[in-house]
Amino acid sequence: MAQPKQHHIAFLHTGRAHIATFQTLMEELAPELSVHHTVNESLLLHAQQFGEDEALFNNVKDALLAVTNDAVLTVCTCSSIGSAAEQVAHSHGQNIMRIDRAMADIAAQQPRILVLAALESTLKPTRSLLETSAKNHACSPEICYRVVENAWLYFLAGDTDCYNRLISKAVDEQSAGYDVVVLAQASMAGAERLTTTTTPIHSSPRLGVQAAINLFHKLGKPV
Repeated sequence: MAQPKQHHIAFLHTGRAHIATFQTLMEELAPELSVHHTVNESLLLHAQQFGEDEALFNNVKDALLAVTNDAVLTVCTCSSIGSAAEQVAHSHGQNIMRIDRAMADIAAQQPRILVLAALESTLKPTRSLLETSAKNHACSPEICYRVVENAWLYFLAGDTDCYNRLISKAVDEQSAGYDVVVLAQASMAGAERLTTTTTPIHSSPRLGVQAAINLFHKLGKPV
């Protein structure tokens, strides 16, 4: 007989800064569910240096499968390794989802999309993400991809205030003429509250957490 899972939802992060963000959202949206957080910074470092190669897939697979042993549903919160996470889910039949899929499904239905990322390495997996969502919804949006220069340096330095201000400035300066702005990384969500644009802005944490909660209840597997 299979052993019961210890947690309802587990999150795999590539930075410790994300734990507080997702724990807060879970406590707000589904306080009755048990949550576990695992951090593996090496996965993002590999994606930045080598891209989405076979070694990245194998490393993501090992990290995710280790987490899934103790959770009903596992959520990958890093967009740079999100594609690998979905591949693991499909190839191993596990309950694994990427945090930004829900955001992409909503945004892809708009005609003109501006995607902003703080990391160059995030653009390729985000492009694949949006193209897949657009295909699934039979949409053909016009998408522009841009990097917010120097923003990631502030994040690495732990200066989230400057990080958020730089991203919000980019949103306000570049969003005209678009139907929606997509903030490609979960870490960028804090910039939303600082913007003045009237263009809708989508980021992955809240949308993704709500989607994870909904999926968990559909799975109907109590701990």
